[in-house]
Amino acid sequence: MRYFHVRATGRANKNIIDRLTDDNGRWVIDIHDISNVAGDYFSKLFKSNEPSNVDTYINDIHTKVTPEMNANLAKHFTDEEIMVAFNQMDLHKAPGINGLSGIFFKENWEVVRKDGQSKCIYTRPYDT
Repeated sequence: MRYFHVRATGRANKNIIDRLTDDNGRWVIDIHDISNVAGDYFSKLFKSNEPSNVDTYINDIHTKVTPEMNANLAKHFTDEEIMVAFNQMDLHKAPGINGLSGIFFKENWEVVRKDGQSKCIYTRPYDT
């Protein structure tokens, strides 16, 4: 048993970064300085030196969604669509994070539909 403990402890000690060199070639041993050096390194690594021209890349992407398709996707749900969804779902489970079950919405639809809270039902999730 001691063998495995020694191996695990040795591996843990090998995985510790106890020093790094900064951009000036100096060794850094303080944990906060090591953190800053590593953070600076990766910030520079993943930061672009030149501003990218996004239009160059976007122009090569062909549109798959037509304006008509987009209009259809962006429109509000109808009462009929919502009732079809209610009839397809398990009425004892909540359809969203508000915690209200499907049966609540189905039985109180006339009140909920007219209430301002119906906005969360009438709009699609990606509407802003």
